[in-house]
Amino acid sequence: MSTANTQSPDIPNDDSKDTKKTSNFTSLRDAIASHKEAIGKDLNIAELIAESKVDPFKRMEKPPSVLEINGTLYGTLGNFSVINGKPKSRKSFFATMLIIAILDYNNLSYKGFKTNQPYTNAIYFDTEQSIYHVNRLGNRVVSKLGLKPENNRFDIYSLRQYSPKEKLIIIEKILYSTKDLSFVVIDGIADLSMNGYNDEADAIMIASKLLKWTQKLNIHIVVAIHQNKGDSNSKGHLGAQLTQKGETVLDVMKTNENKDYSVVKPSFSRGIDIDDIYFTIDENGMPIIVAAPASNAAKKTLKKPTDFHYDFKMNLIEEAFTGEGGLLLDTLKGKLKHYLADKGYHVGNTILRDWVTYYKEQQLILQQSEKKPYTLNTDFISKERVKFQML
Repeated sequence: MSTANTQSPDIPNDDSKDTKKTSNFTSLRDAIASHKEAIGKDLNIAELIAESKVDPFKRMEKPPSVLEINGTLYGTLGNFSVINGKPKSRKSFFATMLIIAILDYNNLSYKGFKTNQPYTNAIYFDTEQSIYHVNRLGNRVVSKLGLKPENNRFDIYSLRQYSPKEKLIIIEKILYSTKDLSFVVIDGIADLSMNGYNDEADAIMIASKLLKWTQKLNIHIVVAIHQNKGDSNSKGHLGAQLTQKGETVLDVMKTNENKDYSVVKPSFSRGIDIDDIYFTIDENGMPIIVAAPASNAAKKTLKKPTDFHYDFKMNLIEEAFTGEGGLLLDTLKGKLKHYLADKGYHVGNTILRDWVTYYKEQQLILQQSEKKPYTLNTDFISKERVKFQML
């Protein structure tokens, strides 16, 4: 409530106000307002505590997923997922495929994709592209599905022109005012940050917003974010927060054999990993699924350290430590994952732990104590190369 026109009897009503008294009154008024606000917050906290209490004597049903991809569930209602990739890796095209699949109640658009939420509404927010390119993206969706204005279940928004704060307000307002909604894409989630990828407070705020929206509205949100230049990890503090809180992280990258093809690989999942998805873009700008290149298909089963020659593993660990004095566990796993992917091998997070354990047991890397950085045992590797005549 505004108090701009209210005159307090404690303040002299003339032009010669005592500045000190006015200042004291303002401080007191602010203190009272702050106290009232604190009381209100206490009441809200009590409500939040009651709302968050879980009854351990009741058995809850597992929330449904929005899609099945090659028989594996993807996108639980009440959660969010991440699409992670380098610029121009075709993250937006893959996000378009997901939107099309969720809206296609006949399950005819993409082989292996099946919607579990028929006749739902879906929304696509783009924060990076021009209105023209966002419009083209929307055209692809409605033309693929044959949607008409009178039976439209899909909305798309271009938010590039707004400030981060305005974007957040617009998205939240649309989410809460859209009925029968289950699936949302936010392409360019970093543009909701006030201070950039590496602002920890912004990262926590954005992840918290996603968790709140998905749970309160019982929807699934997919967010797209860029990878670091040097590895396959999502960029900055924001990427770390999203990876930690998200249900699934999918990496999108161009294949080594054919740069016209992109591959989607599971990087992290709280459930069963989906199979790799290969796709390209046809002459109409539409993403279409293709078979895996022969060389990638042949390499697909090679994952564990024991599947590879010793010289390959030594070369790999040296690549991971190039220009690095020491690496913490998560960074080391990220670099191993990146360099394995560059060679056509997809390795999940669980097996990456086996790689680190292998290198440690073989004394190819050293660690002074638990949680300390790993270092490359260069002297030992040099002796091993001489021993096996690999120099």
